[in-house]
Amino acid sequence: MDLESALANKTESRYVGKPMLIYQIGECEFVPSERLVRRNGQRFELSQKQFQVLEILIGRQGEVVSREDFIKAVWSDEEDVYADECLTSAIYELRSAFADRVRKYIKTAPTHGYQLVMPAISREKRREIPIVSDNPKPEELPQTPGKEPEKQSFEKLVSVTTLAIAGHKKLAIAILAVLLIAVVLILGGQFLFGPSRPRTIAVLPFAVSGQNADDVGLGGATVDTINTKL
Repeated sequence: MDLESALANKTESRYVGKPMLIYQIGECEFVPSERLVRRNGQRFELSQKQFQVLEILIGRQGEVVSREDFIKAVWSDEEDVYADECLTSAIYELRSAFADRVRKYIKTAPTHGYQLVMPAISREKRREIPIVSDNPKPEELPQTPGKEPEKQSFEKLVSVTTLAIAGHKKLAIAILAVLLIAVVLILGGQFLFGPSRPRTIAVLPFAVSGQNADDVGLGGATVDTINTKL
């Protein structure tokens, strides 16, 4: 694979997960899986009871659903004295989410119940994510036989850097210039100063001064020991 084809990375979109059901109700969207209503970029999260009431209205859209049917389906486990007020409150909150001030979404049938008059059109949507493919990994770059490991490592670094910043030519030129300057400085330092050498210590021979025979013997033995150890 040449460098030009390696830089031609392909970005594609793929769909993941199960399709998400969405109801288009007038200017609003109802997303059952997330239990929310979207309107003009705003999100209105629904409580469990509000969610159930809206599902009943959608399931029987065009029909008038009696208050008794709502209470049986949603508040069957609660006392009737509270269920009626809770239904009224749930309808009020749904109308607020739809901005339904003139009752063009949910209509009240006096003394009977409620009706969804705005059509609810269902559609499915999959979650879409971008996926970048055809990027060669550093270990996949071919090795050139006969080259020193340092040169191969430098070539790998240049290739990976070039792939990572593809499309940004000015930035690529600047980074490559810095890398080349660094290599020149390193190689120039080796030519100027040469390879490093171990440090050595020059030891001069010791001499014994004095006329005392004992001092001369002790001094001679000390000199021999020091010269031998160093």
